[in-house]
Amino acid sequence: MLALSSEGFVFSWGFGGKGQLGHGDTSFSNSPKMVDLIADHSIAMVAAGDSHSMALAMDGAVFSWGDNAYGQLGHNDTIMRTSPTMIGMFANLPVIFISAGVTHSACVT
Repeated sequence: MLALSSEGFVFSWGFGGKGQLGHGDTSFSNSPKMVDLIADHSIAMVAAGDSHSMALAMDGAVFSWGDNAYGQLGHNDTIMRTSPTMIGMFANLPVIFISAGVTHSACVT
């Protein structure tokens, strides 16, 4: 589960076996915990896939983390990430919308 506060902070909880909670590990959490590694970015939108997560910052930067068996994180590899990682491809493209599916992700520029 992902939640976005009105101040732009991201919280996650639940099953984290694929790193989708973004806390740097594969543990579960039975209560909301802030995703600290993106706390210095003002987040505008979050998206939760089956086993991966995404966040869109107010400046258009896109972060993803979790399962990456099908390349759904957008980092040009299939390496699972347990912490939010900025998608480099969108560094100079202002993204305005994100979506996460079971094994895919989408961004609108």
